Amino acid sequence: MKKFLLAGAAFGTLIGPAVGSDILPPRDRVPAYVWNGWYAGLNAGLAFTGLDAGTASVNTFAAPGAGPLATAISSLANFDAPIDSIGFMGGGQVGYNWQFPWLATALVAGIEADIQGLSSKFTSNVASNTSLVGVNVVPGAPNTLNQTASVSTSVNYLGTLRGRLGMLVGFLGTTVLYYATGGLAYGGVSASTTVTQMLGGPSIVAPPTWAGSGSFSGTRIGWAAGLGAEWMFFPNWSTSLEYLHYDLGSATYSVSSLVSNTAAVKPYTVNTLQSNPPFNGEIVRAGVNYHF
Repeated sequence: MKKFLLAGAAFGTLIGPAVGSDILPPRDRVPAYVWNGWYAGLNAGLAFTGLDAGTASVNTFAAPGAGPLATAISSLANFDAPIDSIGFMGGGQVGYNWQFPWLATALVAGIEADIQGLSSKFTSNVASNTSLVGVNVVPGAPNTLNQTASVSTSVNYLGTLRGRLGMLVGFLGTTVLYYATGGLAYGGVSASTTVTQMLGGPSIVAPPTWAGSGSFSGTRIGWAAGLGAEWMFFPNWSTSLEYLHYDLGSATYSVSSLVSNTAAVKPYTVNTLQSNPPFNGEIVRAGVNYHF
């Protein structure tokens, strides 16, 4: 019996360090770096977009007899404006963790709220043209209709309220929390759209250029989700690296009409404009937290 106990003790001595250096066991080294409780900190990083497109939709109609010009404009009704830009962001966060060290893989669940300002403004320009012959041009002479849409969007501030769930892993005698996160997102957004149409070549329309514009500003609510890692490098202090995708939906607003109404052209052609840009993107940020 004595030999059996001695052999068991020796075996435990051999495997103990190996287990402790990998996924944290129930209570090894956890007391020195306790994750349970409140924390608060600061963050900074980059916000960018490039996967979605701002769209200016031009819906055209004309009074009876307006002629082929209205048809030509209608055929160029939709503008897809790809938006690809990057900017800086920074803010703060506060949260609470629940640590479960008695599980075979030490789990940490938590909730975090954050808010940050963004410096980026995303702008895109799209142009198209077509050749046409109609009542607004010199009879029999070809004319080119050039259309340009400029769409700008910005997220002025962004906040989230997210849950977190992760696993603790031993690292250089400390702990790293690898986690997934997701939840509510909200932000203050703004957008503006300008659409210009110009007739090129001989024309009886004076002037041959029309422009319309519109804008939107308000608060949008959506969602955010991502992945992260947080390293407890010293008791009560941690640093983190996190990726988030946020989606605040889109906003639809009117753009002032483009009107051609000259004495030589009756009835006139009216272009009713509408814009529907999205507000979404990616965030990569680093942070530092103090655990109370």
